[in-house]
Amino acid sequence: MTKSKFYITTPIYYANSVPHIGNAYTTIVADVVARYKRAMGYDVMFLTGMDEHGQKVQSSAQSRGIAPQQYVDEIAKVWARLISEYDITSDEFIRTSEPRHKRGVLKLLERMMNKGDVYEGEYEGWYCRFEENFLTDLQVVDGKCPDCGRPVERSSEHAFFFAMSKYEKPLLEYFDAHPNFIRPNFRMNEARRFVEQGLKDLCISRPVEWGIHIPGSEDYTIYVWVDALINYLTGIGFGTDDEKFERFWPCDLHLLGKDILKFHCILWPAMLMSADVPLPKSLYNHGWLRISGEKMSKSVGNVVDPFYLVDNYGADAVRYFLLRDVKFGQDGNFSEENLIVRNNSDLANDLGNLVHRSLSMCIKYFDGEIPSPVASADDSLRLKSEETFAVYSRCMDDLDFRAAIEAVWELISKANTYIAFNKPWELKKNGQIEKLAAVLYNVIECGRIILHMLGPVIPSAAGKMLKQIGVPESPDEKLERLAKWGGLPSGTKIGDLVPAFEKKQLEVVLNEGKDERQQKGVKVESMPIITIDDFAKVQLVVGEVRSAEPVPGSKNLFKVSVDIGSELRTAVAGIKEHYSPEDLVGKKIVFVANLAPAKIYGVLSEGMILAAGTNAVSLITLDRDLPVGSKVR
Repeated sequence: MTKSKFYITTPIYYANSVPHIGNAYTTIVADVVARYKRAMGYDVMFLTGMDEHGQKVQSSAQSRGIAPQQYVDEIAKVWARLISEYDITSDEFIRTSEPRHKRGVLKLLERMMNKGDVYEGEYEGWYCRFEENFLTDLQVVDGKCPDCGRPVERSSEHAFFFAMSKYEKPLLEYFDAHPNFIRPNFRMNEARRFVEQGLKDLCISRPVEWGIHIPGSEDYTIYVWVDALINYLTGIGFGTDDEKFERFWPCDLHLLGKDILKFHCILWPAMLMSADVPLPKSLYNHGWLRISGEKMSKSVGNVVDPFYLVDNYGADAVRYFLLRDVKFGQDGNFSEENLIVRNNSDLANDLGNLVHRSLSMCIKYFDGEIPSPVASADDSLRLKSEETFAVYSRCMDDLDFRAAIEAVWELISKANTYIAFNKPWELKKNGQIEKLAAVLYNVIECGRIILHMLGPVIPSAAGKMLKQIGVPESPDEKLERLAKWGGLPSGTKIGDLVPAFEKKQLEVVLNEGKDERQQKGVKVESMPIITIDDFAKVQLVVGEVRSAEPVPGSKNLFKVSVDIGSELRTAVAGIKEHYSPEDLVGKKIVFVANLAPAKIYGVLSEGMILAAGTNAVSLITLDRDLPVGSKVR
């Protein structure tokens, strides 16, 4: 059977500087989608590339005393490094200085000219040299560009124009007929408002030497934005390879930042309408990465170096953090501290420990071979994994990466709780070998399915851990098949166990104990007085401890998983000297459910377990067996 095709693109990145983490973010998202679609059986084309023409590139090259081509060749090497180090599986990298791109641009321009949509005239208006953007009087704010805040200049010159105003009504009609054309939907509304204000014809030429020259008018090059947008066609053969172009066009998903909405969601479809080329199926405008609430921007100077991050934390940890912490489509805040917490708590602890401890017990109890999946009355992990894959695939199709990952992490938590509840070490001690085999098979099989689902997000680490389980690579096997329960053959030999994630040290660590804090010069406040209204804000609920394990590097802290009815929460509790993990599991305790999350020794604590005492600490428990989640009054 012929595979369904899926064509995805990143925005084409401007070659005026080296990439920052915001550029890497979009590229990583595109790679995750491409990997997922391939795993689901699609014939995928993933295009990214570099926009190499325009005034800024020419000026940057001149300032260094080199030719523009030499300048962009150097920048292209840096982008190639980014793609390599972040495990990006792009199928094509288009450069607008390539001959294939020039041929496709001139072909599209010819079609637009033959339609009567390109004409000569006189341009007079505002121009932002930095953004290379033509602006109307309404867009200019106090003589400055609304995007970069730099002064704009008045320009008057002979130029070529695209009759974009002609496509005002067709665009609005297309928006009405295709409600998912621009996503999220509030971006569709933004584009619609812009068109409804009235479209003006666009100047599409510049008196710049570096670019694609307009035939018969060699003093003019094609406006860089018109030139750049056509990469989505030329990268798959428009003008050079008709068969390839027909195979993949129209594009299924253009990914772009919200700051380039006007060019992609208005100019681009108008150009395609003019050239009688089918429009792409969907354009997704995601938010910005911010630093301390401010947009990350090269012009502002607050960019984060993606190479620093990959060198210090590895590609998988950065990929995971960006997909887990940022709600796709909205602005997100970048924090290196939160990246460390995600690496240590989620990847090294939750996922890494699940795989390592289950395989270690298999080595210890079954000579390093996967035991036979003997009949077991407990189907909880199988049922949860099936439920999880259904949620995961639906969320991935909707580009809700955070929800997809959170669903997988619920399964990870379930598997870790399953180990704590069944206590394989006691099963071995009591001679319950058949049940021990069932428990370990269930956990390892669950881990296998988890790793296949996480493959698009953390490809390198997932691959390493699957090899540890003994699962061979199966690039032609569909994810739906790989995620089915029972795919792990008994007798499979476990590979060498090497941690896939290393824990990183937080710069600021919360100190333990009043005396230690005082010795370090930290001020300890006296007991505050609160009102009954203040206390009423505290939400106390009944919780049940599902698992507990020591926090590495701490002498008195446990990481405790608590079931509060609606969900599992993680809490860091200073009770290690007074309880063992076995003492805690199954206890009904009082839990503070609305405490702001805090990072303690690299673990994100999402609440507090109440205890009392000074030298001897005792948990506050209940004299009745109340359901978890019950309110404590």
